Amino acid sequence: MEEQLKLKGYSSKTRNTYIKHIKRFSSFIDKELDSVSEQDIRKYMLFLLDQKNSHSYVNQAISAVKFLCNGVLNQGSVIDSIPRPKKENKLPNVHSYTLLSEIALNELRKYYSLYKPEKWLFPGQNKTEFFTERTVERVFEKACLAAKINKRASVHTLRHSFATHKTL
Repeated sequence: MEEQLKLKGYSSKTRNTYIKHIKRFSSFIDKELDSVSEQDIRKYMLFLLDQKNSHSYVNQAISAVKFLCNGVLNQGSVIDSIPRPKKENKLPNVHSYTLLSEIALNELRKYYSLYKPEKWLFPGQNKTEFFTERTVERVFEKACLAAKINKRASVHTLRHSFATHKTL
């Protein structure tokens, strides 16, 4: 399956996610994947929903199983009639301090003057490479702790907050 995902041009993150979904699905049905039935898939999807997984997570699992059935096992008819859960209308987690303040802008200007980055504003340890996604997440988590932010926050919610404030 991983080879087929790679050949189809899926990102490494998507490949890893799909593989994990298929491992969980395989463990749940406890039989060979090439003998999977529509009923097996329905039971698994109902199980995921009963476990209070988000509709988005269940849809991701369906996409992984659909790829397995269509792209690997050539058994597309097994999954064609599986309905997808309706998208949930959840309100985004929005924070209020997300626009770039004058103070932060001045600090960025000082940083730029001092370090004169060439390719990336915030290079990684090797100046020719950028910060990894995980490094940015760790820096953000530490900043939230230092600022005593108790509301659940992530780099992703920061992006949503910025977009929300920009449109208001």
